[in-house]
Amino acid sequence: FFFKQKTAYEILTCDWSSDVCSSDLIRKSDHRHRSPRCPIPGDLGESPRGSIAHAGARIEAQLLELRRQGWILRIDLRERLGDSLAGVREYMSLYPFTCLEQRLSQAVALRDEGLWRSVMNVLPSHLDRDGLAKYFASDWLEGSDALTAYILAIAHEAGWTIPESAAARMRRGLAGFVEGRVLRYGRLPTADLAIRKVAAIEALARYGDATPAMFDAISIEPNLWPTSAVLDWLSALGRMPGVRDRAARRAAALQILRSRLNFQGTTMRFATERSDALWWLMISGDVNAVRGLLVLLEEPAWREDLPRIARGALERRLRGHWNTTTANAWGVLALERFSAKFEASPVTGA
Repeated sequence: FFFKQKTAYEILTCDWSSDVCSSDLIRKSDHRHRSPRCPIPGDLGESPRGSIAHAGARIEAQLLELRRQGWILRIDLRERLGDSLAGVREYMSLYPFTCLEQRLSQAVALRDEGLWRSVMNVLPSHLDRDGLAKYFASDWLEGSDALTAYILAIAHEAGWTIPESAAARMRRGLAGFVEGRVLRYGRLPTADLAIRKVAAIEALARYGDATPAMFDAISIEPNLWPTSAVLDWLSALGRMPGVRDRAARRAAALQILRSRLNFQGTTMRFATERSDALWWLMISGDVNAVRGLLVLLEEPAWREDLPRIARGALERRLRGHWNTTTANAWGVLALERFSAKFEASPVTGA
């Protein structure tokens, strides 16, 4: 019998965490559990306009009451948003499952080049006859176009290499899939071929192996696509200057993305959140949030929105981590790049 290990798209539904970004409330009597909600208002905007002093007095009174009830308030101050990923590192360092995607995502999330090299050593045994990657090194399994695109894309974003012989086979396999020479059917009877091909083209574009002609066999309808495909389309357009009407298409895709963003307090959601959960393609709302940050970092018109998007993506975490291994890998890279762009200068002042 073959027992399938838990993979990245199998999301825990029982996770919960504090709504407070950088503070923990721990009862003296029970250090094992965190409060699911901090009773202190996190937004001074709840007070009447101009009454900051009144709000401060109210918070001080609530802190004294919490102390009387036996709560301990611990506040952590960090120079960079990316410094708040201890929960991600802990979760990924203790992650017990070992399919190809999980080990690669673990290496990236932990920024462990030694682990990455060890996975690269066994990568050839995970490629099928067409060069597509398999979750497990079993002869009777077929490779996955989605997994292959993910490996190529995450390696490029992390700045790490794949052995050229294996990388060349994977790129040929993906090109064959896009052009219809390599057939792979979806895990579910859904119309997902177009979005899988867009993801494959985006991965190939990172290595200069994508051509505008590859889009000819795809019906380009980003307004009907899930958010993950809109992000892949945007990323591919940014790397392929030869695409017809590129500027207009990029502007339209950016407008679609902006129309879907939904901020509830400090947490970022998408209007298409339910239909965006493509678990069989290792895609979730958390993946879209952190990948959206990565894609938009290159958009000058979004510069003023990026800090809020970064905070909104961080607020999606439960128990300190995002909901899939792929989301944690992309999230670490997104915050790394965000910090390099916006938080390079040290914090000064009293």
